[in-house]
Amino acid sequence: QGYKIDYYASLVYGKTKAYRQDASYMDYVTYDPMLSQSFERKGKVLASLRSIMRGALDDAGSSLVGLTLRGSSNSEVHSPKEDGDLRFPTLDMRPKAQQRTAVGNRNMLELFRGLEDMWDSELLLRERGIGKQYDYVMILRDDTLWLDKFDMQALLATNPDADAYILSCDARNPPMIDQERNDHGMIVKRSKAELFGKYFSSLMAADLDGCHASVKDVLGKDRGCNSEMILKWILEQNQVSVQLVPQSLLPFQRAVTLRHPNGEVQQCFHKFCQSVDLPLSIDPTLMRCTDVAIGSTGGDEAAAVY
Repeated sequence: QGYKIDYYASLVYGKTKAYRQDASYMDYVTYDPMLSQSFERKGKVLASLRSIMRGALDDAGSSLVGLTLRGSSNSEVHSPKEDGDLRFPTLDMRPKAQQRTAVGNRNMLELFRGLEDMWDSELLLRERGIGKQYDYVMILRDDTLWLDKFDMQALLATNPDADAYILSCDARNPPMIDQERNDHGMIVKRSKAELFGKYFSSLMAADLDGCHASVKDVLGKDRGCNSEMILKWILEQNQVSVQLVPQSLLPFQRAVTLRHPNGEVQQCFHKFCQSVDLPLSIDPTLMRCTDVAIGSTGGDEAAAVY
């Protein structure tokens, strides 16, 4: 379609807790089969990853411009009364939710700190080098699984004047509420993209107390904004116009790879989004992770999944 695509990746490896660590399948999460061999090459992990990813992207007509890799660095911070990550950026003070909220907050901050470091050290450097800015930036999680071809022109045609294009996810179960915007990924005009490329700083600057207060009537006194409510809050506070689009126009799901006790490897959806209009056709052999039947023996260490 005439677009030149530069690809940047910020990856974290290592063992850490996940937001839904109590889900039975989490004990079996392993590395992506295409990348697993890289983590077996001591001292040459980054070079091996770069070689594999560059080959795959070259085949797809894209270019690997930036790749950062770091071990998980998040650590739990406890005061005598509570986990130091319990209240920022998301808030859920219900006793049953406090542990996973603190874990999710740690993972969220590490994710967006890595994204911002890459934005500053790789993307901005690239723009200075070529003497111009990109037209659009697509921001995705590292567990994105594309299920069909992406049509940029069809996406933009939904509303050429929009600043950002985000999945409607209006057929999700449980359903999204009015205060949420799906945060699995977005395409955003470069003029607004720094807000999300530097999302760690955006979180630090946002009036999250205002966000939490705005949902008390809906969620109750013990709960504040989750990550998708925070996204909508930041979008609105920064006057970013959003076009919600059907799943088939951003045809991906978020997936992980499981290794069964017998060694079999299987991909499954650990986050699932769908739309009422123009839904994405899903291969029936691809399941949600919660529906996968797994044995009772242990598996590989869990990757960081938020």
